[in-house]
Amino acid sequence: MSINTMKIQLTNISDNITLPYSLLLIRGKIINSGKECKQHISLHSQSSSSNKTNWPIVGREFICYIQLTKGCNILMFTYDDNHLQIRVNYKQLEVNKFILPVYIICANDNGKFQSPKNVDNSVDSACKRIELAAKMLQLYVAESLFAQGFGRKTFKLPSDDKCLIFCSDLNRQQAQDMNSNELWKHFACELMTSDLGFSDKENCKFLAFMSFTEYQNNSNEPPIDHQHMLQMTKGYSALGGGGLALLGTGSLHTWPKTIDEIIPCFTNCSVIDAVNLMDDSCNRGSYWACYTTSLGATLHELGHTFNLVHNETGIMARGFDDINKFFILPQLLNDEMKSRRLKDKTVQSRFNSSWDSLKCNFGDAVWSHSSAIILAHHKWLNKLNHDTQGFQINGDIITSHYPFRLVELRILPIKIASSLERDNNQAMPRLAQKCSEVTIRLIGHSATREKHIAARRFSKNHHLQTTTMSYLKPIKGIVALVTGGASGLGLATVKRLASQGAKVVMVDLPTSNGAEIINQLENKDNVIFAPADVTSESDVNSALDLTMSKFGGLDAVVNCAGIGIAAKTYDFKRNIPHSFPDFQKVLNVNSSGIFNVTRLAVGLLGNNQPDADGYRGVVINTASVAAFDGQKGQIAYAASKGCVVSMTLPMARDLSTDGIRCCTIAPGLFETPLLMGLPEKQVEKLVSNVPFPKRLGKADEFAHLVQTLIENTMINGTTIRLDGALRMT
Repeated sequence: MSINTMKIQLTNISDNITLPYSLLLIRGKIINSGKECKQHISLHSQSSSSNKTNWPIVGREFICYIQLTKGCNILMFTYDDNHLQIRVNYKQLEVNKFILPVYIICANDNGKFQSPKNVDNSVDSACKRIELAAKMLQLYVAESLFAQGFGRKTFKLPSDDKCLIFCSDLNRQQAQDMNSNELWKHFACELMTSDLGFSDKENCKFLAFMSFTEYQNNSNEPPIDHQHMLQMTKGYSALGGGGLALLGTGSLHTWPKTIDEIIPCFTNCSVIDAVNLMDDSCNRGSYWACYTTSLGATLHELGHTFNLVHNETGIMARGFDDINKFFILPQLLNDEMKSRRLKDKTVQSRFNSSWDSLKCNFGDAVWSHSSAIILAHHKWLNKLNHDTQGFQINGDIITSHYPFRLVELRILPIKIASSLERDNNQAMPRLAQKCSEVTIRLIGHSATREKHIAARRFSKNHHLQTTTMSYLKPIKGIVALVTGGASGLGLATVKRLASQGAKVVMVDLPTSNGAEIINQLENKDNVIFAPADVTSESDVNSALDLTMSKFGGLDAVVNCAGIGIAAKTYDFKRNIPHSFPDFQKVLNVNSSGIFNVTRLAVGLLGNNQPDADGYRGVVINTASVAAFDGQKGQIAYAASKGCVVSMTLPMARDLSTDGIRCCTIAPGLFETPLLMGLPEKQVEKLVSNVPFPKRLGKADEFAHLVQTLIENTMINGTTIRLDGALRMT
């Protein structure tokens, strides 16, 4: 007679374990010899009044969730006639620093978040979703660090795990009129100066969600891409740093309110109605994907508050799009979930065996090694001896009473687009190009070493030399849009930037030979052609959409497009006044065209991740010395270029609060098609007026100045004459 034996086996926790977080995820499997598995396993806590819950078994494996109470929790698992009892101790972290979840409501507003009609979008519902998400992220940080060999370290939440409601002084309209950066700055100040029931805000970091995020699609069509969607969304942010991680609530309706909703939310394949609801799903279009991306983005921004920077892979890159794979069984991932646009990566051998024992593919939802080290030793996750001073830097010497684990040199400026990178195939290469990071690991990490360690010049004896950081912006890896790029000064600019490693969008009229020119360029792989009339809003938007789809962002706008005509105010010989349509055309292209391109493009610049100075991008316009020394027959041209000069300072001031610069170049006499079309004798006469050097300027000299203006962030709000001291009378 054969006897079928069956056993419940837990794979990630053991009996009498002590944990620093309250939401417990339990992985396990059913061990039997031939008996067919039932569909569910039951879990009940004998230490609380919670009801028994049932959890699915897939391929003999299961995941359960349960809320722990402080102290000892006795958990009972039941499968068929088999029972397993374990003890789990929940002990809150003994640190005075914590993360505070906050739900922000505008003045005189009901606080409801945007959702489908059948979803509870009340303030209470929002707080429950946020509270559960905060506990899930607390769980994730602990288990991911444990899997990478650092123990179950995580951040602390308030003792009651509650999300506080914060009533802002802003009304809904005021808040929705602000961009992401303005919202972060405002709420960082408002939260720190508010009275939220405690005074020690230096020990608090805010995880804040804005109730007033509103997707406003006035058409009957879904947005073209992620950037188009963001343009339709008011009150949106995904920014983290210092003491605040600030998020929108466009996807909050996809989040669970209770533990038993976690798995259903992560497996909900319903298609998002992108006409009426924000689809922040990383181009995956489903409810589960919106939940996954928005929850992962929350962790990503929270990571920034813990001093983590962008990495090439993992949570601090685009790996957060895989965070669902941590919370559910791999067998529950359907083909759609597995076919992410960012290729899944199996966990490499850099992680210890405890990670492998989970027997799950976590995709890229892991910390880079340097991020894991920083996080595991962060003061928000550890009980520190406050009598011991931290590290000190004195010249080229770093001194610490603690053993060194990692010294990370962040080459300034680190400049990475964030929200724009979320839904773009080209974002990852661009991110990798822009994140300069040098790590020196395990310097004096042994506990047997002396406690006082000095790191000196980095040489063969593994010491470190500190260097002066450059504030010049590297050209390599940036994305620049150049109008009038198929000829003259614009073409020279395209060539120079591409030769320096920039990605360049050449914008010129559809009738130009821009595409043919690109094929002849030495760095043609770095350049794309966008046919557009700079005076057309739809044309410019199409060029910007192409920029985003190909390169994933925009860092610099160089306006070189321009035209000119020769006509006096009144031709007395022929008794003909200056053509008004011709005058309007010159101003329309040279002045209005620059404004049109700039007003539409700076929204992309404003979404870039700011560097240490808050810098996000630059606009460079082209004027002319005719703006100052206009000659006979240049009334229209001089007026248009004078307008460009006059726009420079107010435009720079308009954009300064968002870290965007504006400069103008006023070239003199240059070898351009416009000038070279004049008779040779007339050109020679013009050149004779140039003090030094007595020649026409070269287009590459203009392009070199463009490069300098991009690199040097101190140049702002000014017009630079590039004319060899030419002053025409």
